[in-house]
Amino acid sequence: MSNKELIKYASIFVAVVALPFPLIVAFQDITGPSIAEGLLQYYYDQSYSGVVVETYVDWDNHAYEVILLNSEERVVLPSGYGHLFQEINPGDSLHKGPNSFYGLLVLGEDTIHMNYATWIWHNLMEEKEREEILAELESRKNKE
Repeated sequence: MSNKELIKYASIFVAVVALPFPLIVAFQDITGPSIAEGLLQYYYDQSYSGVVVETYVDWDNHAYEVILLNSEERVVLPSGYGHLFQEINPGDSLHKGPNSFYGLLVLGEDTIHMNYATWIWHNLMEEKEREEILAELESRKNKE
């Protein structure tokens, strides 16, 4: 291989592989908190209540584990509670009101209290971000 070809292939490598990598890392650093904030807001606003009719894995949509309620609502538990999906049966119930991170899952005679923010808090956010977002949500709640 000639030096000219070697330089050509090295340039292609830098342009295709090496150069985009720092940009991707920088993009993740920039978007990380906003993604976490979006997830927190989504679970905070979410509201549902009903009896479980069916559970299934939505293979066409990122293999989400979906719980279908008698109210025709579809619920996807946060990743931190994914292990409960296998335990949920028709006839169990799931309840969560708006403007809260807390929900109840009733499995037969057992009641499980869920904090929907737990997984997001510990995996995607720094403590300062948590405090800022909680303060913002609390101020919105007080305005209502």
